[in-house]
Amino acid sequence: MANAEIAQTELVLNYIKENGSITQKDAYREFDCTRLAAKIFILRKRGYPIKSTLEKSRNRYGKTICYARYSL
Repeated sequence: MANAEIAQTELVLNYIKENGSITQKDAYREFDCTRLAAKIFILRKRGYPIKSTLEKSRNRYGKTICYARYSL
């Protein structure tokens, strides 16, 4: 695993601990992470009990979209 990937995984974990949850939009905005689900997979393999909740919202075109919110 590359050092950058390890660093981003730690950033994701710290963000969840500090803010309670994270979404793909948060991860991209905060630290340019485009593969949040991969980081969550790694954290789960390490034994962190990360829960995922599906949420719905509307995009800028008014279409309903679904996304995951991850939390401990």
